[in-house]
Amino acid sequence: MIHADFIYHRQKIIGFKITGHSDLYRGIKGRLRYLFLKSTGQKDYICSAVSAVSYMTVIGLGRIEGRRIEFRTDEAGFMECKLKDKPDGKSELLFRTLLRTLEEMIREYPGHIDISNTDTEEKHGA
Repeated sequence: MIHADFIYHRQKIIGFKITGHSDLYRGIKGRLRYLFLKSTGQKDYICSAVSAVSYMTVIGLGRIEGRRIEFRTDEAGFMECKLKDKPDGKSELLFRTLLRTLEEMIREYPGHIDISNTDTEEKHGA
């Protein structure tokens, strides 16, 4: 299952962490799953969609809006983005758009994605 945790500070989203895989083809395990996906050309389109909208948020914050962010990712299904600047309306719009998009995906593909919220009191932003 893909798990998305949205990080809040004073009721504003300041980041997210996404882990896991959707297990779209959960009945097929290990090497057999790899061979199945490779031979059929199948893709885990839920994971691909989550990655795409998450990267869109990161690019919007960092490259389009010029916000300072801390961004980490790996090939095992981990992605984390934290805003280093003070949150504002534009950063909130981008984070909330990601949140709403994932909520829509949950309605379309139940059992593959879940969302949680974490409040933090750590000092944040410039």
